[in-house]
Amino acid sequence: GNMGAIGGTYTRLIDKKSFLKAGVAISGSEIDFYYDALDSVDNRSNYHNEHHNETRISTSLTYSRKIDGGLRFKTGAFVHLITDFDFYKKTVERTSISDINDLNTDQSINGSGSTQTLQYYAQLSKNVNEKLLVNVGGHFTYLPLNNTYSVEPRLSMQFTLHPQHALSLAYGLHSKILPMAAYFYAVQDTTNNVITESFPNMDLPMIKAHHLIGSYNYTTQKGFRFTSELYYQRLFNVPISPDPTNLYWMLNNRSSFPELKAESGGKGENYGIDIAIEQFFSSKVYFLITGSFFKSYFYPKDGERYHTTFANDFVSALTIGREFAFDRGRILQVGARVLFNGGNRYSPLNEAASLASGVYVIDVDNAYSERIPNYSRIDLRIAYRFNTRLLAGNISLDVQNVLNSKSPSGVGYDADLNELYWNRHGSGLIPILAFQFDF
Repeated sequence: GNMGAIGGTYTRLIDKKSFLKAGVAISGSEIDFYYDALDSVDNRSNYHNEHHNETRISTSLTYSRKIDGGLRFKTGAFVHLITDFDFYKKTVERTSISDINDLNTDQSINGSGSTQTLQYYAQLSKNVNEKLLVNVGGHFTYLPLNNTYSVEPRLSMQFTLHPQHALSLAYGLHSKILPMAAYFYAVQDTTNNVITESFPNMDLPMIKAHHLIGSYNYTTQKGFRFTSELYYQRLFNVPISPDPTNLYWMLNNRSSFPELKAESGGKGENYGIDIAIEQFFSSKVYFLITGSFFKSYFYPKDGERYHTTFANDFVSALTIGREFAFDRGRILQVGARVLFNGGNRYSPLNEAASLASGVYVIDVDNAYSERIPNYSRIDLRIAYRFNTRLLAGNISLDVQNVLNSKSPSGVGYDADLNELYWNRHGSGLIPILAFQFDF
């Protein structure tokens, strides 16, 4: 995989009450997958070939103005020009565990070209009185590729009960365009020895979700903050299989796309509580403790409720750091982060069906009922900041997974033993060196 991006923003103060901000970015990405297998005499056979290439020019424009009477207006637009995309996927399924040349029908994604995504939003904020702030707005998204769009209302209210205590309530309808490759599942027709392709998923609508959030915030004068947030999310228009015996639900997959003729009747729901305890810089030390405890379910074609793949029940993190100040505004910062999350879901093995077929067949009656072991990771950070009359900068080194631990990431199937085992395909130790300069 390769990725690159460059961009910039420009802000102009029109007067004391309004400003205009514009931005542009150019980005490109290239992801390729190739999988080969060897038979008993080392003959090579490619069974998976996939690439996702995309180039984008993204622009944004925002206008904000303060109006008399505690009223503020903000509006903006985002235009993403996908100037060149190329998606392709071909997987040759094996029907025998002993012969790599025993092949089944290909399935593929195949699409190239260019398109755009257009978004517009507007928001009004009003201080009704000293304790109540109301935000009313809307968001519009349009995808010319298949002429689909979404109109989304937004509303939020914040009650300041006391200078240190605040309650908030918010509702919004949110949409998400499918990953571009999802529209290009290709069905081939070889009638009269002429190959033609159709794209049955091209007209799938955007995935949508109702969000309802209630939060409480407590802040002390000494830099301590506690926040808690209750939320409920109701999803709909999720691509699923039209077959009631097939539990396919697109959001259960990290990066794959429907390789079947899908329909948009899938539903889902997520609800839980997020908690954060934060100490801002005090005596050069800061820390942040976060935890999320939640449930996540999906409803495929059969209408039954199942845990999603990502229903790992909880995620948590501890971030702590200290700064050392030197003369002339120079600062050295050291810190660490510890992640501890519940494991993702998987389906138990149907031993009899798996033994007969030689492949992993799930126990449909208990789909997604089990969790892999919990995930943990430790990250370290060291950064140096400097500030001169003409130049300020930040140089940082972040080391993810400093212990190079490999927690289980999924399950694999051993056909010889007819049992599941843990996959441990961890990303390993990842150092990230970054520079930032402000003129």
